[in-house]
Amino acid sequence: MIIIGICGGLGSGKSTVVDLLHDRYGARVIKADEVGHLAFEPGSETYRQITDHFGGGILDEDGNINHRKLADRVFADKNEKAFIDSVIHPFALGFIREKISEWKKQEKSFWL
Repeated sequence: MIIIGICGGLGSGKSTVVDLLHDRYGARVIKADEVGHLAFEPGSETYRQITDHFGGGILDEDGNINHRKLADRVFADKNEKAFIDSVIHPFALGFIREKISEWKKQEKSFWL
């Protein structure tokens, strides 16, 4: 299995390249931005950590994290940015590693 990471700035064409790899070559794709959003789902451990830290003021009326309210807090204070990164990054990395591990097992069983 070949693993490729695509990175670049806003508007650099990451999504175009990823879509091409997926559509034309059947590559399996994990979009880190989408994985990061999973961390905000109610009931998850990361949701609990975030809401415990920031309190109910970042929630909407349905109990979901309001990303605008959270961003206002996070980007106003480098310590808050460091906190949110310390929650989201390990979650995303763990999710990605787990998914790759699952795919490797599938590839191994396919080729044996």
